[in-house]
Amino acid sequence: MVHKELESPASVVFMIVAKDKGLTIGIIGLYAINEVARKAEMRIIIGNQNYWNKGLGAEALELISFYGFDRLNLNKIHLGVSSGNEGAKKAYLKAGYVQGGVLKQDVYRNGQYYDGINLAMLREDYLKGRYEEHKNRFSRSQK
Repeated sequence: MVHKELESPASVVFMIVAKDKGLTIGIIGLYAINEVARKAEMRIIIGNQNYWNKGLGAEALELISFYGFDRLNLNKIHLGVSSGNEGAKKAYLKAGYVQGGVLKQDVYRNGQYYDGINLAMLREDYLKGRYEEHKNRFSRSQK
């Protein structure tokens, strides 16, 4: 993943690259970073459908969660997903995000309304559940 950090970022965006071909297949980022409230909105898109359901989105989600909590010292990462995207919702829940509210008929796509589902992860839950594994997996050695 490639990343360019601003001095005081309002957003941090990574490219998702399929290592086997060196092909950029999507992006993931933290947007509307609020340094005072220590929260941000996460968004991800994998545009190349050949790479759907291969675990790359899940890995990117784990990495952005680690980055947000460990490097940016966030307290909360939140996101929204439409009710029609069951695969994404399942991935977010598996990654430790918890469903909050539902916005009825909030998304209009392809001639149909879908509910908007809010999910979030809090720092305290991340530290208890996934931090050690991610630290060992994603931190660079400081030799």
